[in-house]
Amino acid sequence: MTLLILVFRMLGILLGITLIGVGVPLFFLPIPLGIFSIALGILVLMISSASFAAWVRRRRARNPKFNRRLEKIEAGLPRLLAGILAASRPDRA
Repeated sequence: MTLLILVFRMLGILLGITLIGVGVPLFFLPIPLGIFSIALGILVLMISSASFAAWVRRRRARNPKFNRRLEKIEAGLPRLLAGILAASRPDRA
């Protein structure tokens, strides 16, 4: 793996963790904007890390409530982002 690819993956992981970290406190506001920040963070982490994408798929398979939430978020995303999240559905494994 070249150094440039490694740097981009590390930046993606850092960005994804930051988005999730910012989204958690925002989730508890009267208008839960944190949902979108958390979803975007998950998407960035799924793109940057294959092991995280596999973890999300396992989590969705074990937890139907989590799976339904991600399906609702997926429905409101643009096609490109929804496709990334749809790839983690348990039925597509």
